[in-house]
Amino acid sequence: MDVLKGTRTGTLVAPGATTALLCVYPFVSTDPMPLGKTHTAKDPAGVAKLLNTAPDTPPAPNLDSSCLAGGKEQYLFVLGYPNRPPAVVTVGCGTVESGGVVRYDAPLKELLAFWPNR
Repeated sequence: MDVLKGTRTGTLVAPGATTALLCVYPFVSTDPMPLGKTHTAKDPAGVAKLLNTAPDTPPAPNLDSSCLAGGKEQYLFVLGYPNRPPAVVTVGCGTVESGGVVRYDAPLKELLAFWPNR
């Protein structure tokens, strides 16, 4: 995995989210991607907290760094706040990014557990 150049350090998303939306996109190569489904989390603050636990340094390089996301659903998180603009978190291959801040090896399985009925 390459280090993403020009990324900012700091908190990925602000604490105190009052809503957390999971946007699910089918894996297709069209632009724009069609939205498949959206789901609201019951614990938005927990989503923000878990996103912020992801490391800000990339993992050590290994021989098998291929992305396993191809052909699978793609995800985007939107966190809402009472007194600030929403935070949009894009999920890449081994990364999550919001506002130029990048985290690596985000615990996607644990994050998706906030939306058990997806």
